[in-house]
Amino acid sequence: MSVQVRRKRPFPVDLDRYRKRVFSTIRRYRLVEMGDVIHVAVSGGKDSCAALALLKEYVDSAKIDAEVKALHINLGFKTSDRVEEAVKTLANRLGVSLHVVHAKDYLDIEAAARATGRPICSVCGAVKRYL
Repeated sequence: MSVQVRRKRPFPVDLDRYRKRVFSTIRRYRLVEMGDVIHVAVSGGKDSCAALALLKEYVDSAKIDAEVKALHINLGFKTSDRVEEAVKTLANRLGVSLHVVHAKDYLDIEAAARATGRPICSVCGAVKRYL
């Protein structure tokens, strides 16, 4: 399944060349093998969404018996629910299962930032790495 990409940049993006390079790298390093269950962390940004879409496309086109799944961490910020919905839409379009983790079930990120005196981005990054 190919995902349509809206171009916001003034310069052209060669998606076919990019796809070929990604697929070549997966083959060269044997990153996907039969029976693999691959979890892709999807933030909702273009990089992780592209990674999920291309990995799913590779598995399907190479007819590899591997399962691609998506993982999303809802950080509990004002826009987090909208981002989660966008990730759900992508996962549904690609036909992959999605597991959503709500950070607030484990930690109040804003309170942790205040308590530690660290920037919220620093605490958020740690939560995404270690949750």
